[in-house]
Parts: sequence; structure tokens; C-alpha cells
Amino acid sequence: MRVKFICSIIILLFSNKLLSQHKIYYDNITKIVDSYGETLIVSKEYLYSTPSKSKYVYNQLVDGKLEKYYIYATQEQEERAKKFNAVQNDNMNYDGFGSIFIKDFSISKIIGREYFPSNNQGFKIVNQELPYLKWVIVDEYKTIENYKCQKATIDYLGRKFFAWFTSEISIQDGPSVFYGLPGLIIEMQNEDNTKSYKLTKIEEINEEINFDLPENKVIESVELKDELDEYYKNLIKYKKSQFPDGQFTVSYDYILFPVLVYN
Repeated sequence: MRVKFICSIIILLFSNKLLSQHKIYYDNITKIVDSYGETLIVSKEYLYSTPSKSKYVYNQLVDGKLEKYYIYATQEQEERAKKFNAVQNDNMNYDGFGSIFIKDFSISKIIGREYFPSNNQGFKIVNQELPYLKWVIVDEYKTIENYKCQKATIDYLGRKFFAWFTSEISIQDGPSVFYGLPGLIIEMQNEDNTKSYKLTKIEEINEEINFDLPENKVIESVELKDELDEYYKNLIKYKKSQFPDGQFTVSYDYILFPVLVYN
């Protein structure tokens, strides 16, 4: 009888653990504006959440294609963008695992699996301290997707972000590296609205989340930044040869992962 009772308790605890797991769907929207108009790049991204850690996945190949699409203002802009991205896209060897952030709240660490574009090196693993996020919660509210949301702001890596979170969902997490508000982040954008995240779906999942990463080389975050700096310096040099009148900059949105911007 005692053995049955203990087994029942174990099963109940395990079931409660699984019920506290969620898969949260976000659209990551990047807006690029140039003389030809506005381009929206929409990436499908996923947050797998548990009470002690979470996994954020993006740049994932599904059926041989990235879960990403583009919205162009004009046909001319679309044709020009295809030419602009041709060389960069040909060199991208993504896989079905994708880029990954694992936030381990129990040890205050973040482990990133990020793509190295330079010389087609593929993915590498970067270990870092979980960033301390100093949020300012604002007395401002609105309803998003039937959730009552409150506004919060943060200055992060020299950029200001606005987040809308709901305490109706007791998951203190959000897209990318962002976390730590008293509820789930439903929407988020930077000050000039060139980068935004929007929740599109949330569901409980019963299967246990796999936090194991593929076997890739582990490097220091400084090495990653140096490698990406060199890659984008060479890429800008090539793009300038194709578009002499263009102005190119590299925008570091979060952690160390850059976006090449053409004006």
C-alpha cells in the first residue's frame, strides 16, 4: 500500500511538471526602410518554457526551408532584395535544430547555439552569464489577444525596448533573451519599431522538453563577436562593390547577433 502511495505521488509530481510546460509561438518582425520602400522580414520563433529553464528556437529549417518570409512594398524592391541577398543566402548552411538560446534560471546561465557564417563554419556553442534585466514597469495597460497587458520598458545594450506582459499567464519569460517580468511577454518592440515580437499562440505540452544541444564546438562570447565582426566587414565590402551608393551598417540587436542594414 505504501509503495503504491509513493508511486502515485511520483506520477502526480511528474504529471504536474509536464503540465507546467508550454510551447509559445512568436513572430519576430524586422522592418527595413530604404529608398525603395519598407521591407518586413517575419521569422517564426518558439519558446519552450518550464519553471527552471527555457529554450528559444529560431532560424530553424523545416522541410528544407527557413521559417521566414518577406513582405515587400513593390515588385522592384523584391527583385532588388533577391539580388542583394543572393550571395549571403547561398552560404547559409542552417539545419533542423536552428539557433537556440537556453536560459537556465537555476544557475543564471544562458547557452546559445549560433550560426557562424564566416567560411561556412556552421553552428557553435556560446556560454554566458544570464543578463540582468532592469525593467521599469509603467502604469499603462491595454488588451492584446484577450489578455490584459501592462507596459514595461528597458534599456538593453544601448537600445530602448517596450514590452507588454500579462500577469494572467504566470510565465516570467519572453522572446529571445528577455525575461524577468511578473508574467509572460505578449508583445515587444524597440524604440524605432524596426524590431518587434508578437505572440501568436500558446499551448501546454505533455512531452518532456529536450534541452540537449547538438555536439558543436564551444567558444567564448568574445570569440563569437570577433568572428562575426570579420564576416560582416567582408560582406559590407562585397555589397559596396555591388551597390556603390549604398550605406551599410551592422545592427547588434540582442546579445552578439548582428543584422546587416542597407540604406
